[in-house]
Amino acid sequence: MHFIIQSASDPTLAPEGRHTISLWGHHFPYDLAGGDLAGERALLLERVIDIISDYAPNFRASIIARLVDTPRDIEARYGMSGGQIFHGDLMPDQVFWGRPFVGSGGHRAPVGGVYLCGAGTHPGGDVNGAPGYNAAMAVIEDLSRGQTARPAARSDVPLSRPD
Repeated sequence: MHFIIQSASDPTLAPEGRHTISLWGHHFPYDLAGGDLAGERALLLERVIDIISDYAPNFRASIIARLVDTPRDIEARYGMSGGQIFHGDLMPDQVFWGRPFVGSGGHRAPVGGVYLCGAGTHPGGDVNGAPGYNAAMAVIEDLSRGQTARPAARSDVPLSRPD
């Protein structure tokens, strides 16, 4: 679990003396082995608050609003399959050369001249630009070796917009 206190760097996000915080509990299941996901939402929230309160004793008393999104909520709201913001679990078998699928590492797609640079590629999501940087480095490497295959131009697609 990790959390981000956005108002620490932008105080306009909360009233003076208050903060906004986003908690992210990775790996919450899409389906439960037993029980109802909607019913477990409250239990999940209480458990997370308890854990944080062990380290920050007045945390519970400081909460004025809360929202809990499960993987199903994320999928419904944003269209991300399985509610995976990283386009797949960041598990040992799905990192490095295994993202987004085994054999696609290095940010090169199986289609020549196509490079992958989204949250589903190494090192995963977050807003740090690393997947795009890594893909750009693969493009530069391939260009320097003359190895990129460009798709054939289509004659039915105009190269510029008409005025």
